[in-house]
This record gives sequence, C-alpha cells and structure tokens, in this order.
Amino acid sequence: MTDVINQLHTLSIPPDDDSSYNEWLEAADVIRFLETNQKDNEFVLYAALSHAYIITVTVPLSVLKPPRTSSRFSRVFARVTML
Repeated sequence: MTDVINQLHTLSIPPDDDSSYNEWLEAADVIRFLETNQKDNEFVLYAALSHAYIITVTVPLSVLKPPRTSSRFSRVFARVTML
C-alpha cells in the first residue's frame, strides 16, 4: 500500500512549467494509474491530496449508462472512465 500512496503523492504534484502543467491537467497519468490499480488485490476507493481527489464508484456493467457529454459538468471532471 505504501507504493500506492507514493504514486498518488507523485501524481498530485503539479509541474512548474506551463507545457507540463497543461499536460498534467489532462490527467492521463491518473487514468493509467487507475487502470493499473483496479486490477490489484487492493485498489483506491477514495484519496484526497493537496491537488488531487479520486473517488471510485463500482457499478455492474449491466446497469452502467455512458455519461452525458453535453452536461455542463463535463468541464469540471477530467474524465469518466469505464474500466
């Protein structure tokens, strides 16, 4: 679990330069982390760090509906990913 905490800490630190910062906002590293982490025996359900929040909700695929992309909240959340 310590490795997961270290990974989350690293992911939550915003870069200093503008180019890297804009890339960091895209949260691609976080998506890769979540894709890998959800296959582990223990996975992150909730994490709150200085610049990052992760809330995991597990839902059976049979009842899952794709998110509405026209929602005004689509800009607020980086991504909704079905893993």
